[in-house]
Amino acid sequence: MLMDTNYAAPGRSSVGEQDAVFSPWARRRRPFVVGFVAALLLQTYLLYAYVPGPASGITIPHLDKVVHVGMFALPAFLGVLARLRLWLVGLILVVHAPVSELVQHRYLPGRAGDPADLIADLVGIGLGLVLGLLVLRRARMRS
Repeated sequence: MLMDTNYAAPGRSSVGEQDAVFSPWARRRRPFVVGFVAALLLQTYLLYAYVPGPASGITIPHLDKVVHVGMFALPAFLGVLARLRLWLVGLILVVHAPVSELVQHRYLPGRAGDPADLIADLVGIGLGLVLGLLVLRRARMRS
């Protein structure tokens, strides 16, 4: 006699069946997790260790804000694709954004916290989460 070891509630799919829906993503989860961690490390470096040099004669208006959007969008996007808990990824990044501005303003010489950077950080988080969800949704529709 064979025993059924599927303890999922009736009508609910087991973890293996859920992974089958995302089979291309399930096999590729590890690179997204590694990318998420790498994006967080890059973000940490840029926010706390990078010291901008003197401005050259060529300046691009609001480039700093674009960099802030990207710094927070990338880990949010990769966190969604890694299928980490969406609320946790969002919460960590939303808490980190104002903390990073306060640390820059208070503890890093030559750096200043900027409320506009905080807004750019939050926009980046939202953008990354939404784009990640759209990519997952599209992958689910193709499967």
